[in-house]
Amino acid sequence: MTMSKMTVPRAILMATGSGLILAGFFLFVSERRRTDVAYLDLLVCEAAFLITCAEIPLSRRSTEQFSEVIPSIGILMYYFAYSSFAFGGVGLGWVFSVQFRFQLWYQICVGFGLLVLVSMAGQASKHAGEVASEEQRKRNSLEDVKNAAIDCESSFLQLGDGWSGEYSYFERIKDDIRFLSPCDAATAVSLDLEIAWALSNLSSILSSNGQTPRPDETLPVLADHQMVQQALTKCQTLVRLRKRQRQ
Repeated sequence: MTMSKMTVPRAILMATGSGLILAGFFLFVSERRRTDVAYLDLLVCEAAFLITCAEIPLSRRSTEQFSEVIPSIGILMYYFAYSSFAFGGVGLGWVFSVQFRFQLWYQICVGFGLLVLVSMAGQASKHAGEVASEEQRKRNSLEDVKNAAIDCESSFLQLGDGWSGEYSYFERIKDDIRFLSPCDAATAVSLDLEIAWALSNLSSILSSNGQTPRPDETLPVLADHQMVQQALTKCQTLVRLRKRQRQ
């Protein structure tokens, strides 16, 4: 017998934990000791709990977004560091009876440092997301080219031996495509799309050769060697232009 996994909404956990901290304060701290410093310490405990609980992930994130998650993991570490410094200040304040204004100044400084680090990590996460999206876009455009080349090769293999010269020409183009890599140049993705379109057009020309139309259709335009040569030349020209694009 298996039990289904039960999850508790984060808001409920945060509200419950915050309520327990607040109840513990009024239960265990006598009215005589509820000074400004005590209320400051209560506020620090609540803040440390809430921001740490808010950042702890309750579910696994996709590995495809790992580059974007790394800065977020850094933010979580900052929260734990903040809690350490905040609670350390509370403990030292009680041990050495530090005046309220100095403890308040210390906690404000620690909180401000956390805000600075979180802001920096947020910018890093945003930048990582933009870079990941751009890299994915470049990989997708190359995948389109390689998939179009596979379809084109399949169309060639369905033809007879009379197309061996054109097929050899295509194989040289396919070898060049195999060594293409993602590129940051502005025209690289555009060229990838043009190459994919040109290969798809070539595949359509080849596929039309030898088709038998239904009675209600007109005879398709059969592929001839000149048409295929022109299409191959266009593909080769585009691939050569693409190879000139540098990282």
